[in-house]
Amino acid sequence: MSIKYCSTTNSTISDLINEYERNNKSGHLSYEEFLVTKFTSLVPNVYKNLLKILSAISNPISIEFLNHYNLGTKIHIEYLTTNLLVNRFKNEFYVKDYFSQYIAQNFSIQEKVTYYSNLIKIFENELTKSPKDRLLRLSRESIRKEIEFFKLKVPAINANENNQAFSYLGIANSSWENEKTISKSKLSEKLTKIKERKKFLTQEKNSLPEINKTQFLQEKKEENNKIKIINLINQARDLNKNYKYFEAIEKLEEALLLDNSNEFKIEILILNAKNYEFLNKFDLATKNYQKALTYAKEIKDSRICEIEFLIATLEKNTFKIEEAKEKFISIIENNSYPKHFIAKANLELGEIEEANSNIEYAISCYKNALEISLGKDKTLVCKSYYKLAVLYDEHQDWQNAIKYYQKNYTTSSENSENKYYSVSLTNLALIYIEQENYK
Repeated sequence: MSIKYCSTTNSTISDLINEYERNNKSGHLSYEEFLVTKFTSLVPNVYKNLLKILSAISNPISIEFLNHYNLGTKIHIEYLTTNLLVNRFKNEFYVKDYFSQYIAQNFSIQEKVTYYSNLIKIFENELTKSPKDRLLRLSRESIRKEIEFFKLKVPAINANENNQAFSYLGIANSSWENEKTISKSKLSEKLTKIKERKKFLTQEKNSLPEINKTQFLQEKKEENNKIKIINLINQARDLNKNYKYFEAIEKLEEALLLDNSNEFKIEILILNAKNYEFLNKFDLATKNYQKALTYAKEIKDSRICEIEFLIATLEKNTFKIEEAKEKFISIIENNSYPKHFIAKANLELGEIEEANSNIEYAISCYKNALEISLGKDKTLVCKSYYKLAVLYDEHQDWQNAIKYYQKNYTTSSENSENKYYSVSLTNLALIYIEQENYK
């Protein structure tokens, strides 16, 4: 690669090494990383978009696939292949590992949203096709795993919300919209009470004896401080919705410094952790979750289970599987925890066991989640039915797959309750096609 770069730029190996040494005074940059950076910088903008798309995909792609979805042309792929950025295997193409890793790791937030959200749509479209019509030479199970991977990479839970009726899983970025709505309404209630208290204190000020006026001023200062904290939290939420995670973190850190009584500490730390997750700064996300958990345990807060679940989910999504499994089991076995989280932990544990080919264990987890949720939480009921259907589908147990797909789409057709309604119908149709049942 060094020789190719030097011949392209009319420079020498010595020039390249000297430049590397000048740019690596801190000692944190490896020569390989430096060389990949220099090499990819030579790619003209007209070819960069395709290079980035291919870097986001882990499996080889055909020219037909690229043309069909308007991702690139034969000219683009020939340039990238000729210049040693892309490998060819038979009639399919893929980016070399060291390039794809560097390029994908350096996507901007907006690029992550754009590339991975579009790939989710494309792969979901391929999932609806019969094997002979697919442009992706992958099994349905492999396509689903790719979709799950893409959803993990999208750095915002609302980035694909306009396409929910056509979405597959939503496992990786499990939505916490209900929790966020509840949390925001609690903040609104708290803000209303603070303003009412502030108004009362103002009205009572003149009737207070002199000795109590200092106390009044202190209380008024505290109420103003709380209002400022709530405003900062709400500003951080708005910034988060617009993918401005760094700015959101700044607002939350400011709120945390003002929160002398620790009244908002847990909520701020949880929100901070989620912003760090969207930025793929998982160590900092874990650190904030752990701080929130430690304080929640100190004051015996009701959100202990929620925080433990968030930590376990983060570990699962970052492939710390054994740690995640241990935490999900701990949640499931704690009878004092809310049933809602016990059901969700069963679903997450089921996915882990399914990935490990422990099929019977996975089925029992999904059925446990279903039993807990029936009559209480239609969203979890729909997800449980769908998870069971997909598992049976992948193992060609058509009778049970049909049964649970039907249970899914007959339970609810509301998108807010059942994200799997459309894909259940599609998968059911594909089973009937494979069975040549056209009635």
